[in-house]
Parts: sequence; structure tokens; C-alpha cells
Amino acid sequence: MLNYKKILVPFDGSDHAVEALKMAVKIAESCEDAELVLATVVKPGTLQIDQTNITDPAKEPVIVSEKLRAAKDALPEGLKSETLELEGQPGDVLIKLADEKGADLIVMGSRGIGAFKGMFMGSVSSFVVSQSKCPVMIVK
Repeated sequence: MLNYKKILVPFDGSDHAVEALKMAVKIAESCEDAELVLATVVKPGTLQIDQTNITDPAKEPVIVSEKLRAAKDALPEGLKSETLELEGQPGDVLIKLADEKGADLIVMGSRGIGAFKGMFMGSVSSFVVSQSKCPVMIVK
């Protein structure tokens, strides 16, 4: 069995993303010391600052969407994880993030909450599969 250390999970709150997260959790639990990186990518200028998490004025504000926070809260206790909410073109941002974080696996839904729900594999997942340097698991 492969032993993944860093698993990137793009998360947009869609049913496919929820299923991908469940699969990523199963994989992470079967690996020694695996960490999940949950990432939501939004359009530029749409990040919302969560003022409730600002405890030190010298620190950057924490930016967390409700869906991402709910996903993190639902993770099994003891599973290492990080959540990020980033701005930009989803495919480009996810490929860059996978490289920066040293992801050795990306687990993502076959399509998200975009306009092309009827397609088998959405444009973001298709782009990530074609551009990623690490394996990508597409979950339906």
C-alpha cells in the first residue's frame, strides 16, 4: 500500500467534493502520519474575513468559508489537517498549491457547483488531472 503524507482535497461544498473528502479521509487514516490540505478557491475579491478568529491584531485575519469550516469540523479527531481559502482561477491555484505543499496525492470531486453540472468531469478536475505532477483521484 502506498503511504501518502500530504493529500490535497479541493473543496467547494458540492456533493462530489463531500464524497472526495470522505475518500481522502479513508486514505489518510490508512497511511502513517498523513495530513489533509482542504482548499477552497474563490473568485478574486470574494474572500470574506472571519472576524471571530482574530485574537491578535498583529496576525493576519483568518479567512474561512462556512462550508470549509464545517468540513474541517467533521474530520475525525486526531487527523492532521490544514484549511485554506484562496483566490484565483481554481485549476491554476490548485496546481500551484499542490506543488507548494508537496502534495503526493490530490483527491477531488468529478465536478463542482459550477455551470456544467451535467458533464462527467468538470473543467477544473480535467485541468488538474492534465497538469498535476502527482497522482489525482477523481471521485464521483
